[in-house]
Amino acid sequence: MFAKRRAAGPVDTRLKDIDMHLETLEQALALLEEVLAEPFSALVRDAAIHRFEYTFELSWKLLKRIALVEGQKAESPWQAIRAAAEAGLLQNVDLWFEMVECRNSATMTFMPDISDQVFKAACSLPSSLRFVISAAKKKYFGKT
Repeated sequence: MFAKRRAAGPVDTRLKDIDMHLETLEQALALLEEVLAEPFSALVRDAAIHRFEYTFELSWKLLKRIALVEGQKAESPWQAIRAAAEAGLLQNVDLWFEMVECRNSATMTFMPDISDQVFKAACSLPSSLRFVISAAKKKYFGKT
């Protein structure tokens, strides 16, 4: 009476998870880009830093999920970045490592030098992340 459904395998489930995570990440990225388009002020800088923090967090979690699909384990942002680079999803690994450091420093943004450094990372994240999103969609879903 009812057709049997094929159970989703671990790879299918992981790909579905990546697809959903990509959607959430694109929403966060749009919010970061929105604030970066505003004329610079201390308020814009602080908002951009906050949005950078959660967008970067979502970014490395996506890379962690991608590592699993690639058969690797990535428990830290560093490992996830290395795995994504090996999968051909990153253009500038050193920039991503710098963004990890900036994300880790984000709680110290009351110090002008640190806030400038983290804001600079926030400004560089969108183009790097757009590349990752595009490459992941192409590699895992055949989308451009």
